[in-house]
Amino acid sequence: MMTAILKTKFKELLHLNDSPQKIAMAFAVGVFIAFSPIIGFHTAMVFLAAWVFRLNLVALFIGAFVNNPWTLAPLYGLCLWFGISLYGGISAFPDVSWKHQTFMTILKNLKPYIGPFFLGTTILGIMFAVLSYFLIFFVIRQIKKPKNEISV
Repeated sequence: MMTAILKTKFKELLHLNDSPQKIAMAFAVGVFIAFSPIIGFHTAMVFLAAWVFRLNLVALFIGAFVNNPWTLAPLYGLCLWFGISLYGGISAFPDVSWKHQTFMTILKNLKPYIGPFFLGTTILGIMFAVLSYFLIFFVIRQIKKPKNEISV
């Protein structure tokens, strides 16, 4: 079922009327948005990016929803691990007693992880956005290449 949805979305991407560069750029910006640590604002960021940069909304949404309910925990876990690896200083996760948790104690426990989390999401977001730009650009150019064009 998930592969059928992915195939459908990819076919939508291929049938957009924009140039391969513009489709790939919109998809890459969407992937960067997918890595954004500001959870809950991805859709608003997609609409804003489409309006500000005049990018294709469909390609942006497809890229942004690389991060979805099924991929949220692994993606953000990877970003946090990567950020901690780069940031340093945090050797172990805190021992949390859930009996007497308040909002303030939760914030106190999470505070050392905010910097690494933002660092990890930003760097991995840039890396995956650049990688996805070249990948999508190449695939779209290969598929949309006229049949009578001779490859050198």
